Amino acid sequence: MEQEEVEDAFHKQGVSIDMLGCLDQKATLWYSHVQRMQSTAAGGADSPATISDRLREAMLGFFLPRVMGIRALESDQWNKVCELFDAYCKLAPKMAVPEMVPNIFVTLCHILWKTNSVSNRKRQSWCPVAVQDLGRWLIQQGHTRNQVPVTQGNIIQLEKHIVQALGWHLDPPTVIAATQIILQRLTILTQGQCGNNAVDLKKATNKYAWAIVLKKAHIQYPIVKLARGAVALSLASERLLPIEGRASILPESAQHAWNQICKVAFGTETFLEDMVDVKRFLDGGRTATSTNHGDAEVRPGRSHIQDTQTRGEMSS
Repeated sequence: MEQEEVEDAFHKQGVSIDMLGCLDQKATLWYSHVQRMQSTAAGGADSPATISDRLREAMLGFFLPRVMGIRALESDQWNKVCELFDAYCKLAPKMAVPEMVPNIFVTLCHILWKTNSVSNRKRQSWCPVAVQDLGRWLIQQGHTRNQVPVTQGNIIQLEKHIVQALGWHLDPPTVIAATQIILQRLTILTQGQCGNNAVDLKKATNKYAWAIVLKKAHIQYPIVKLARGAVALSLASERLLPIEGRASILPESAQHAWNQICKVAFGTETFLEDMVDVKRFLDGGRTATSTNHGDAEVRPGRSHIQDTQTRGEMSS
């Protein structure tokens, strides 16, 4: 494939060469918007957090997936709910208290559900069982003494408050969106032969992305850097990239061509460094400082694309 063919294939699939850079720029604008709104709401001073990290992780890990399932949201929407939840907790700390968490999650899911296509808008449940379970858990764990009932009236009121607090910015950039771009590019460049099982690769990537969001790495580091690290870790788990002294399973004759493909798909030559940084962060260590948003992407050329013979070696 020539450079023009690759760029055309990327463009047709909505993963053009400049897409990752644009996503990083969008993330910069999003976090700047949240910070500006927070400063305005708090009179220039940061408000203390009312949702602990432990409670946040429990809510995102247990309650949110149940609500999303009942609301019939796409599975990839969890990252967007997390971004909106974190932003709302910053912008409305007096409302973002433990007893209101069930209402907040249900309302955020309802907001995203309403913006989905009509074909997905079928179920109208207010998640009473999941909400009751969460309410009891919050009380048992000592996070609160009261339950605020989740009713249609409360949801309508809270929906207005959330969209106003967020300044009607309801489509934040996410780590998972960046990983999907990279995975789609790999699929195009390898003609579907990226890994032994594309479904397993996506599941592994989602697992790393989920861990990144739970640990709030997306607040500290550029989301595209984190997405590159998540996808690279997934490839390493299938031994398609080397990690911690463990070599990949690719034959030496195919390794160089595969590395060139990865550079184009990831949009940078530093994807292995991103993988190491993300792994170190997830393992509890410190990552290398990175504040570069919108890095210039590697452009595909003939040498970057695997020929038919080498691609056959990869899949063997």
